[in-house]
Amino acid sequence: TLTIAELSVDASKVRQLVSAACLVAGAASTSAAFVTGLVLSHVSHRLAPVLGGWLSLSVFSLLAGVTAAGLVADDACIGLLRGEMQLARNVVFAVAKLLLLPLAVSAWDLGRGRQIVVVWLASAALSLVLVFRLIDRMPDPGTWRPDFANLIAKRGLIWSHHLLNVAVVAPSLLAPVVIAAAVSPTANAGFYTAMLVTNFVNIIPSQLSTTLFAIAPGDEVALARETRNSLQVCGLLAVASAALFLFGSHEILHLFRRSYESAADAMTLLG
Repeated sequence: TLTIAELSVDASKVRQLVSAACLVAGAASTSAAFVTGLVLSHVSHRLAPVLGGWLSLSVFSLLAGVTAAGLVADDACIGLLRGEMQLARNVVFAVAKLLLLPLAVSAWDLGRGRQIVVVWLASAALSLVLVFRLIDRMPDPGTWRPDFANLIAKRGLIWSHHLLNVAVVAPSLLAPVVIAAAVSPTANAGFYTAMLVTNFVNIIPSQLSTTLFAIAPGDEVALARETRNSLQVCGLLAVASAALFLFGSHEILHLFRRSYESAADAMTLLG
């Protein structure tokens, strides 16, 4: 969210800010994921088979880093009021996963679904390259040399934004890991599907609230107006989707797989 606020005020150094922010977020996430994966592979016998070994751990760590950099790049697009670039990155990410996965499954016998993770990493990296190319085409006299000095000067503000972002995304990202470690990968499959569907609805309020950071700082009139509009849309969506999940969770999960219906109660609570 820091990139949204910064670029909404001054977009003249977009390349320097985006490159620095993506590198810092990517490196920090890769390092944190490596430590996390190492710990999980030793404390959870259920996760050890998929996180054990340097190759699996490296792919897991790199995937976390590329994902973090992608999230920063997405928010930079919002700060630039160029939502079409964010859409393009996510479309390429989604389509590439679908196209590459059959090829990876037929070409490699990695076992335990590792092809999915490798394809996910490759697709995320490809989408990140695309958004960098789109930003590069924007008229800007700056260079891609990362402006780390600017980030260091705003380290207090960055930490505040970081705590906010973690509070927003951590519950949805942490829940599947906890379920897989505590119950079983089979149970996690149903739960993750339920969470995926409910998060699909949550995309709308998430994007609406995130875009509020793009409003010029100090313009409290515009902020109040757009906040009211966002709350109205989110309120209507909440009422409509709550009814859908209250009465339709079993049917929705049945569309994916009959055994996933065991997660219907979880889906109802999440919805």
